[in-house]
Amino acid sequence: MIIFYSSDILKLIMTGRKIILTLLLLFFPLVFFLFSLPLKTSAALPGDANNDGIVDGVDYVFWLNNYNKIVNDGSSSGDFDGNGKVDGADYVIWLNNYGSSGSVNATPTKTPTPVNPSNPPVTPIQGSGIWISKEEIAKLPITGQAGCAQGSFCADAWNGIISKADSSWGTPDLSTYNGLNHSQAVWAGAIAATRLSFEANRQADAQKYLDKTLKALNDVMGTETAALPTSEGGIDDGSLANGRQFLRYIISADLLNVNNWGAGYKGSKNFVEYMYDAKFTFRKDDGGQRICEHTGASNGGSMNRATCIAAASYLGDNTQLNNSWLAFRRFTGDYTAPYIIDFSGSGGNWYHNNSNKLAINPKGATCAGSTYPADGVIPNDQGRGGNCPSNPNTAPGYTQYPWEGLQGAYGAAYMLYRLGYNLNGKNPFQINDQALLRAVQYQWYLQQKFGGSWYDSGRAAWVKHLAWYFYGYKPVSYDPSDAGRNIGFTQWTHQK
Repeated sequence: MIIFYSSDILKLIMTGRKIILTLLLLFFPLVFFLFSLPLKTSAALPGDANNDGIVDGVDYVFWLNNYNKIVNDGSSSGDFDGNGKVDGADYVIWLNNYGSSGSVNATPTKTPTPVNPSNPPVTPIQGSGIWISKEEIAKLPITGQAGCAQGSFCADAWNGIISKADSSWGTPDLSTYNGLNHSQAVWAGAIAATRLSFEANRQADAQKYLDKTLKALNDVMGTETAALPTSEGGIDDGSLANGRQFLRYIISADLLNVNNWGAGYKGSKNFVEYMYDAKFTFRKDDGGQRICEHTGASNGGSMNRATCIAAASYLGDNTQLNNSWLAFRRFTGDYTAPYIIDFSGSGGNWYHNNSNKLAINPKGATCAGSTYPADGVIPNDQGRGGNCPSNPNTAPGYTQYPWEGLQGAYGAAYMLYRLGYNLNGKNPFQINDQALLRAVQYQWYLQQKFGGSWYDSGRAAWVKHLAWYFYGYKPVSYDPSDAGRNIGFTQWTHQK
C-alpha cells in the first residue's frame, strides 16, 4: 500500500502544471502557424489566369495572347475549361466571372464552364428542335380550326405552306442558286408532314409529305460537288449558294428526327458533318472555306453564320456554338466580343467610324464624316447601292441587299435565342441596343422619306414577321406565305 502525504501530492500537481505549460508553449506557435496559413480551395477562381485572386482585364490579356492556340498549362494560358485549347468557351468563362474575387493561393485545377444565368451551358440534343420542335408545331392551328379561320392571316400562311409542299419541288442543287425552290419546298414538306401527323383524319397526307421530304433529303446529297475546290476549281458563289440553302435541309432533318442523315457519307459521320468540314468556293480557284469560316460583314457572312449554327447544333459542337455567339455579338455591335469580322467589301463611307467599324452601325450613328442618318445600317449591304450621300435629303442608291443580310442575322439570332444565349440578361434580339430592330427600322426610314420599295411587303417577309414577333414592330402588312431565302414560313410557325 502506497501512502501519499499532502506535501507529495502538492509536488506532483506542481510538476504536472509545468509539463502542461511546457506542452502549451511548444504547441501554441504550431497552432498559430497553421491557422495563419492562407486557406487553399479545391479549385482556382474560374477566369483568373494569373491566380491573383481577382478576374480582371489582366486575365483577359492572358486569354487574348493565346487565343486559338493549343496549350498544356491550363488556366495560366487562358484555357479556363482545361480542354487544351484557348477558344471562345474560355472567354465566356472569363466574362461570366469578371470582377469576381477569391483566394490568391487557390490551387489551380481544370474547371468546367460554370453555370451562369447570362450564358447557360449549351447542350444541344438532336431532335430537340434547332428551329422548332414537333411539340410546338402540334399546338399551332391550321386553316379552319379555332384561331385560324378561313381568310385570316394564319390560314393564308398555312395555305402557303401547303401550296409550296404540293407544288413541283424542282431539282436540288446546293452549289448554285438554282436549288432555292427545292430547299423552300423541303422545309414546307417537313412542316406539313409534322403538323398533319397530329390530325387523325390527315394521316395519309402526313405520310405523303413525309415520304416526299425524306426522298428530297436523299436527293440533295451529292449536289454540293460542283462548289468544291477539287471540282476543277469550283464555281463562283458556290459557298453563298450553300450557305443560303443548306440551313433549311438541316432543320427539316432535325424536325423529322432524321438524326443521322446520310450516315457514312464519303467517310464522314453523316452528311451534315461532311458539309460542315468541306470547303466551298466563293470565287473560282479561291481554295474554298468551311461554312463556319465565313467572317464577312455582308450578307454572305451572315447567311453562312446562320447555317453554321444549325449544323453545329445538329452535331452538338458546343465550341463552335460559343464561337458563333461571339461572332454574332461582334457582328451586331459588341466591341468586347473577341472575334474578327472581315469588313472588306462595299461598305464605303456608310460606316459610322471607318477606324473602328461595326457590321451594324450603332445607335444614333451617321455616315462617316457627315450628318447623314445611318443608325442600324448594314454598311456592307447598304453600300451595294453606292456610297452614302452627303446631303441627308438625297436618296441613296437603291438596293435590297440589307434584307439578304438580315435573313442571315435573324436566322442566327433565333437559333442562338433557342439555345439560351444572352448577354447580361439580354437575348440575341435585345443586345447592342436592339441592333436587329434598328436595322429593320432603317429600311422603313428610307421608305418613308424617299418612297420606293425599301420596305416592301414581299422580300424577307419572314424577317419582318419576326420583327413583329419579338419587337411588336409592324409598319406594313407583309406576305403571309413568303418562303424566304434561307428559312421562311415564320408567318405560320411563329404565331402569337
